[in-house]
This record gives sequence, C-alpha cells and structure tokens, in this order.
Amino acid sequence: MAFSYSQQKTLSIIPHFTGFFSFCGSSWIVYEVVRDRKKWRRTYHRLMLAVSTFDLFQSVANGLSTIPIPRGTKGVYNPMGTTATCTAQGFLVQLGLTSSFYNGMLAIYYVLLIHRGVRERTISQKIEPIMHATALIVNFSFSFTALGLDLYNNANLWCWIGTLPGNCQGSRGEPGPVLCERGYNAWIYRWAFFFAPLWFIMALSSVLMFLLYRGVKKQEARMNRYGMAAARELATSVEATRAKKSRKKYIRTKKVASQALFYVGAFYATWVFGTINRLQQLVSSTPVFGLMLMHSIFVPMQGALNFFVYTRPRFVRWRQRRKKERIKRAQQREEI
Repeated sequence: MAFSYSQQKTLSIIPHFTGFFSFCGSSWIVYEVVRDRKKWRRTYHRLMLAVSTFDLFQSVANGLSTIPIPRGTKGVYNPMGTTATCTAQGFLVQLGLTSSFYNGMLAIYYVLLIHRGVRERTISQKIEPIMHATALIVNFSFSFTALGLDLYNNANLWCWIGTLPGNCQGSRGEPGPVLCERGYNAWIYRWAFFFAPLWFIMALSSVLMFLLYRGVKKQEARMNRYGMAAARELATSVEATRAKKSRKKYIRTKKVASQALFYVGAFYATWVFGTINRLQQLVSSTPVFGLMLMHSIFVPMQGALNFFVYTRPRFVRWRQRRKKERIKRAQQREEI
C-alpha cells in the first residue's frame, strides 16, 4: 500500500474509536430490548435485537483494526497478530453482514405493517421466522465457506476476504508476480459473499421505502378527503369522528415511516463509502486515501448510527414535552 506512515497510522487508529462507539450503541439497544419483556412481544424490537447483536461482532472486529493482521505485514500500521487472529477477525467481519440482512428485514417489516396493513401478530407468527432463517442460514454459510477456503487475510484496514500476498496471481483476476498462498480469486468471493448481497439489500430497501412513501402519501390524501367531506357536511358528528380517526392514524403512520427512513439512511451512510472504496480497489491496484479514510470511519459506526435512530422517538417526545412546558410557563407569566 503506497501510503505514508502517518496515513497508515490514521487508518489504523480511527476504527478503534468508531468501533468503540458502535459497540456502545449496539450494546445499549441489546440491553434495552433484553431487559423489557414487553418489547419481546414486538417484531420490531426482536429485529433490532438481531441487528445489534451481529453488529456487536462486527464492531469488535472492525474496532481491532490492524492489530490482528499478522506481525511483519508491510503497508499497515501496528500489525501484531498471527494467521489465526487474522482469520478470526475476518470471520467476524464477514458474519457482520448478517446485521445488514436484518436491516433489509426491518424495511420489509415496515412495509408489511404500514403499506400492506398486515397485522403485527401475522408478521410475528408467519413471516418473522422466515426472516430469521434467511438471514442466519445465508450468512453463516458464506462465513464458514470463506473460512474453509482460507479467504480471510489482510484487507488493508483489517482482515477480511483477501489474498496472501496481496499482489499474487488471482487477486484481481489478473496475472501476478507470485502464486497466492491463501485466498486465490478472493476478489470473486468478495463480491459473491458480501457486496452483491449488500447491494441487493440496499436496492430492495430503496424500493420498499418508495412503496412506504407512496403509501403514506395516499393515506394523507384520504385524510384530506375526509376533512373536506366533514367541512361540506358542516362537520356532522359522523364525518368529524371519521376525519379525527383518519388524522390520528395518519400521524402514527407518518411517525413510523419516518423512523423507517432514518434506519435506511443510517444503513446507506454506513456502506456507501466502503462500497465505493472496494470498487476502486477492484479496478486499480493504487488505493485512494480519502476513500480508505471514509471507509474506516463509517463502516465501524453502524451500531452508533442505529442507536441514534433507535432512541430518536424518545428524544422527539422529550423535545415536545419541553415545548409544551415552555408554552405553559409563558401562559402562566401572562396571567400574572
């Protein structure tokens, strides 16, 4: 890797901090769900528990950064590990893709609940088991297959699917100066086992969020029709009640839809730079420091971003209470 010593040091140290923040965020979500039995009854919280559990693995692996890379590896700062530690780290990084799968399942859950109107109980009993089975079987199969093929090696920022040495024959589908000792044709497995599924999830989430947005807009239009009908009927009790119920339902739906969009936004923020960086590495043997830097910042941050989204409704309610209290105090001062 053609980076200066200071650049190598920067790329190595940053994931220690971002990985720690992610670990703390994911740990908090796990704690919140596990300690509250009421939350166990909802598919949403069980999916968030799964997202955060697997993100814990990835946070630890990414947070260790270059430490597990075999000692003596050139081009990386502070490698202190062995082939065994590198393999373990690579396995956890790959298994962390399960968290992204569950992000996709969360998007499916929101669309079924809001756009399709499927009941929570139906989702829990008939659909959620399929979600868990798909995410777990696919990702454990990928992770163990890569383990059996000796694919986990130095991948610049941490250990993951890569070749040993990095410039060996087959590293990017091109002839190399030496034969690969480990990880032959790793570039194929990177895309087959990680980025192709990841892109599919990102595309699926985008489509689902579009359907969700369209559903919310249709509900808004229905609410407006009820409101106009009530006005034409001089606000009869039936129409007024119907309009009131429609508005309450729309407000709840809009809140849930906004939460879904924030989760997808956090998902995109986590992976957009990492995806671009790995694409650049596929087409060129010269890495770009800026892309590597953004990769090292955002990929280990997924747990922290999910934490902000998960606790966002609580913050919104607190802000609303503060606003009401300020209005109440202002009214009291005016009365005095």
